Amino acid sequence: MKSAILRGAQVVLAAGAVCLLAFVIFPWKAPTASKAPTAAPAAPEAIPAILQGKPEQATPQAILALFVKRASAAPLTVARSAPEPEIKKPVDAPWLTFLGSYSGAPGKSSFLLKDARSGRVIQVSQTGVSNGWSLVEISDKRLVVRKADDIYIVKKR
Repeated sequence: MKSAILRGAQVVLAAGAVCLLAFVIFPWKAPTASKAPTAAPAAPEAIPAILQGKPEQATPQAILALFVKRASAAPLTVARSAPEPEIKKPVDAPWLTFLGSYSGAPGKSSFLLKDARSGRVIQVSQTGVSNGWSLVEISDKRLVVRKADDIYIVKKR
């Protein structure tokens, strides 16, 4: 059964090769025009300005309309960027207590903070966000941490 399938595939490939060879040896010839004269010569068609080599002036809006699909025929307006969100200033957070720090990987330190309101220990590190908390800035006297959109200053002892 397997040899019959292989033999059939070989026959189909051989037939395709023979057809390609025939097309290479005997190329198609373009049809020739009939030699019978026509009643009247055809009038030359008007050649568009684009084909005559004359540049056509267009406005940027007209060019943009070629590439942008608009639902309405309203005039184009320049899209204004959204106003930048105002940057919040860090707020002192006396309820966050600095407990200490430790090093995980070389150059990557993690810091432990205690939230006096909930009693939880918070870990912030230079590597990314942990439970919504991220480290913004490190200095000798303080840490600046972020929770969502709020920025807090935690004083070291």
